[in-house]
Amino acid sequence: MRTSLFYRIAAIVSLLFMIGHTAGFLTFRPKSAEGQAAIRAMAVIFNEDGTRFSYEGFYKGFGLSCTLAMLLIAVWSWWLGGLAKSMPRATIVPGIALTVYQLGGLVLASLYFPAPAIAFSALLPILYAVAVAGAARA
Repeated sequence: MRTSLFYRIAAIVSLLFMIGHTAGFLTFRPKSAEGQAAIRAMAVIFNEDGTRFSYEGFYKGFGLSCTLAMLLIAVWSWWLGGLAKSMPRATIVPGIALTVYQLGGLVLASLYFPAPAIAFSALLPILYAVAVAGAARA
């Protein structure tokens, strides 16, 4: 039960992280003149090999790709929580993969993002590591 609970908590935290991430990057509007200039520069449309691009489009596209990945992780974590009830050892390898993935996310968050992202990024590998430890004891 403990392993299942930690995977399910991780799923909920991942879902909340996804919502915050999506709302944050879609609504962020810098107040400084430099930030506003950067936003204007990102909106410039340019042609490359016959296709029109902007860095604003890349930003939104990659941000929404991250949203989808975060949703997948939340769903996968919830599923692992169910699997852990009957076959906890089967969750060890995916749990380790999620732990390592989230540790990488913590490093990136620490380098590039504000405190709320760092907090979520620090909590998730702990939850996965505890779930893996519980699965290994089962």
